[in-house]
Amino acid sequence: MLEERNWSSLILHDWERIPHGIDSDIDYVIRGPKPKELIHALIGYCDENGWRLVQILEHEVDAHYCVCVKNSAPFEPVLLDVCWDYRRKGIDLIRNDVLFEGAWQPSDRNFRVPAPQVEFLYRMIKSAAKAKNLESLPALENKMRGLFEAHSNECLKILVSLTGYQGGNGWDEVRSFFDKSSYFNKIRGGRKIAMRELKLYTKRMMNPTGLLLSYDEKGKSISNILETVSNAFRKVVRAEENVSTLKIRSHLIRSTLVAQVGRRARNGIYLSREEGSCEEIGVEKILDFLATRIKTQWNFRK
Repeated sequence: MLEERNWSSLILHDWERIPHGIDSDIDYVIRGPKPKELIHALIGYCDENGWRLVQILEHEVDAHYCVCVKNSAPFEPVLLDVCWDYRRKGIDLIRNDVLFEGAWQPSDRNFRVPAPQVEFLYRMIKSAAKAKNLESLPALENKMRGLFEAHSNECLKILVSLTGYQGGNGWDEVRSFFDKSSYFNKIRGGRKIAMRELKLYTKRMMNPTGLLLSYDEKGKSISNILETVSNAFRKVVRAEENVSTLKIRSHLIRSTLVAQVGRRARNGIYLSREEGSCEEIGVEKILDFLATRIKTQWNFRK
């Protein structure tokens, strides 16, 4: 789909598990299209191939977490997290041109991946941005160490050019720099708020990505329905019937699926007794609502 439009993309990490070992989201970076162009292309591709694009979570400026779901039961999801530059907490961390520098295509795959030193840098910066403690994540540290030891010269060069590293040539020195340097501690710090972030937060408030799901209390499959569609939301909560509108609104802004008995909500969805008692019918109705909402919000027309 991307190459046909002369767009370029990279799978940022853990590409070895694709396509048969996908157990989480796929992080990838792209260049060529603007965000709206990419989203329109993804909607069209899903429509033509028996899928729906049902959710887009803009977790950073120009970073979109997209949830695509198969049209038929068991409604398998594919989770695609795309960015242009790598950006987190409002901080520009790795530019697009750096991410693509030295990219290569594994012989048994139809996609490209970053150069080993770029993957090494990406993993380090992502770990710091998520405030991960490497002592508690030995698999991640082993992966980073393996990349460094196999490509030490290239990894040192990119560290020097982008982080100002001035230490020794061994992993222990690099590991100490990761733990203590001002460069990584700045990344571990608080969120930076600029005009682009304020615009994004305003958009989230005006167009919440959560959903208020009301249902007849006689529905028998509601728990299964909620579990099936849960991948499209950050969280699923059951609300009391008398919970305030303001409380529900705050949940919706946080991309939460709010399930509530009996209340027919404006701008939400209601499952009748029949719909709530049949998992496939209930899921279909929710996914169709979400997919239509995406097309409306992104002004998609065939």
